[in-house]
Amino acid sequence: MASTAEEFIAEHISEHRSTFNQWCLFIGDTGMVAGALIAIVRAGHRLVGVRILLAGLGVASIGHIVDRNLVRAFRDFLTHPIWVVRGDLAVTRLLFRRSP
Repeated sequence: MASTAEEFIAEHISEHRSTFNQWCLFIGDTGMVAGALIAIVRAGHRLVGVRILLAGLGVASIGHIVDRNLVRAFRDFLTHPIWVVRGDLAVTRLLFRRSP
């Protein structure tokens, strides 16, 4: 287990080995943020927001299933949620730097 945020982010990037998992992370995180915002801001659409959030979580989970590290992903989120967000942003930056 990493003792600093920098070590954690390096490990987090290594957990997203495949490009498929990286894209699942980006799409899933986008869905989770959009769903949370809809659920918070649009009082009449809370259920829709929650469904979008859960769909985003599902997409992100599929990527971790493919890379065989789903359990670690959930454990990391429970222990270091802010570090996970920072790691997800780092993975997304790498993804878009490589994309043509």
